[in-house]
Formats: sequence, C-alpha cells, structure tokens
Amino acid sequence: MFAGQNSLDKATFTVSYNTSAEPKEYFDLFRDALVMLDKSVAACRDHVGDKDKKRDAALNLLIGYGMLAMSEGRALLALLSIGLDRSSRIHFRSLHEYSFRIALLLEDPCTAHNFKISAASEMARFVAMYNIPETDQRVLDAKARYLADADAGQEPQREKKVLGGDMASLMRSRSGSDAQYASTFGFPSLFSHGSILALYEVSEATSGKGPDFATYIFADGQVQQTLLTCASQLLNLSLQLIKHFGVAVLDEWDGLKTRLDDLIMRDGHI
Repeated sequence: MFAGQNSLDKATFTVSYNTSAEPKEYFDLFRDALVMLDKSVAACRDHVGDKDKKRDAALNLLIGYGMLAMSEGRALLALLSIGLDRSSRIHFRSLHEYSFRIALLLEDPCTAHNFKISAASEMARFVAMYNIPETDQRVLDAKARYLADADAGQEPQREKKVLGGDMASLMRSRSGSDAQYASTFGFPSLFSHGSILALYEVSEATSGKGPDFATYIFADGQVQQTLLTCASQLLNLSLQLIKHFGVAVLDEWDGLKTRLDDLIMRDGHI
C-alpha cells in the first residue's frame, strides 16, 4: 500500500496559513508538530515490508493514517489561522479518529489485516449505490487488488464489523464512559453536520451583535485548546512511526513534546 516507495529523509512540504494569527506560540507549535509528522511519514516510505503479512498490514496502515493526518492537520491549521474555528472542528475530530483507529490496528495485526481487505466490501457497497455493474472491469481490477493478500477462502467484511463496532461503542468500551467520544467525536461533528445544537450555539454567539456578527459565527474562543490537543495527536502519530520504523527524528520529537508540555503547564489547558 504505502511502503516500498521512495524515502525522502526528513522531507517536509509547504505548510500554508496566516502566520500573523494569534496566539502565535500555539500556532508555531502546531505547525512544527505538523512538520515533524511530514518528516516521519516521508522517512518511512522505503520500508520494505514485514514477512508477516498481518504485521505488514498494520505498518502500512500506520503510514496511511499518517498521510491522512498530514492533510487534516493543514486544513485545521489554515481554518484556525483565519478565524474559522467552528469549521475546523471536523478536522479536530478526524485527527483524533486516526489516532484511535491506528491504536486498535497496531495492537492486533489480525484486525489490521482484516481491516485492509475490508476495502473490497466497502467498495462493493459503493459500487451498488452508483449502480455500477459488479462485472465492470474497473470493479474487478479493484477487487483483485484489495484482496491480493487475503487468506485462502477469506471473505472481506465491512470495516465497522472488523473494528468491532462504531466509534462511539468502541470508545465507550475502552474508556468506560461517553466522555471521550463526546469531547473528541460527538461535539466536534455538530457544526459540520448542521445539528440543532450547532444552530443554538451560533444563535447564542450572535445574539445582540451588530455589523460584525459574522465574526461570532466563525470564532469560538477555543483556539488554544484546539491547537494543543491536536498538536498532541500529531505528535502521537509521529511517535508511533518513530517507534515502529526506527525513524531517526526522536531528538526533534522530544523537543516538541517539551514545548507542548510547557504550554499545558503554563496555561492550564488539556
């Protein structure tokens, strides 16, 4: 999937955002955590694979989620830097979901392997929704690719079944309460989903405001908290890449973790 590609040692790419955004110290930390993830992912791409195909699936998925987080991190940073705090929440949720999913997959390579080939089942579902015949050559080629390392006679399952349930159920079973799901998945999704609770939130935020009322639609006053918690997720993903692939950026990671901890201690966030 993602391994066996060209390695770009310590490579990073353009990270575009409004660099005058405040609080600058928090934005700089998040940007640097994102650069760290860039470097970690790039340095892992020449991994040649693991002889155990189930372990290999877990490692490939780790690189893949790192790549997704590179994109989500940029989206969140760009939106926060121009004051679109509420719109950035869906990217907050995504970063937390990637970290949660990869933890499940790394602890059980069999689950990772089943999750990888579940792509065939998920694709079949979407093909049916688009009324594309299963005999279409594009469908057949994709299915063959997704099932290339399936065990003999193994049938792909839906990814939710492979993981053991939806995110709410999984988080509840692991934490013993709804709080983790509510704070990292449920609430961050309300604005993008057009929930009635999101409408009430915006109603309260704009009540009594004048010509500048739009500012209060966009901003929520949670920028520092969002940047710190999401920087933590980026560093967590980078650490998993460092641990599982031996990427030589641990000293840089330690410096960023110290900066994160210092801000948490100083300002009392997280």
